[in-house]
Amino acid sequence: MEDDDEVLLEGVGYNSLFNTECSVYFDRNKIQIDEAERYLEQYINNLDKEMVDKILHLACEWKNEQVKDYPDVDYMEGLKQATRREIMKYIQLCSIHIYKNPYDSNDMLLGASVYCVPNWDEENHMEIIIKGKEVLEVREFLGYGEFAIWDKNEQNECKS
Repeated sequence: MEDDDEVLLEGVGYNSLFNTECSVYFDRNKIQIDEAERYLEQYINNLDKEMVDKILHLACEWKNEQVKDYPDVDYMEGLKQATRREIMKYIQLCSIHIYKNPYDSNDMLLGASVYCVPNWDEENHMEIIIKGKEVLEVREFLGYGEFAIWDKNEQNECKS
């Protein structure tokens, strides 16, 4: 096996936002176990209120748009009215994938894609894209991995 081949390591980690454990994946050729554990503890499980609010806001926007576009769907009880923190009852955490910057091997900042299933759109899984502690997007799952977190043309500005 070549050193450049991705070798995913799977573990189980706790997520404070969802208050549950989930599978955690990372490339063991690029990220050490202690780095992944530290990132989960200090970054993912320690998002500030502003970032948590951003996740809740964007998830509610997506839910509201879905309910508006498909009003005849039989949604789970309470989903249509759910706001803010209540929205978390309707999102199931699947896994967290941790990445390093694919364009800059000296960049020590990690990022993550948090994969979920929202009850309002089970066909299109949800992806929460995080760089360091900054929530970049909450969107339909596209599967771009680290390329959803880092842009080849951006300067490494975020060192949180």
